[in-house]
Amino acid sequence: MAELRLLDIRRLLPCHCTGPAAVARLWGQWPDRCEACPTGTVLTFGGRP
Repeated sequence: MAELRLLDIRRLLPCHCTGPAAVARLWGQWPDRCEACPTGTVLTFGGRP
């Protein structure tokens, strides 16, 4: 968590492969930055899917 904090990540999208314990910790540390990422989610970066 300390190393992630250094990165100043704006959005976190933990998914099922992250594991329930890690997902819970991420949501606990950054509830305002986490978003649900269910299976089949398509992310777009720079206007490209």
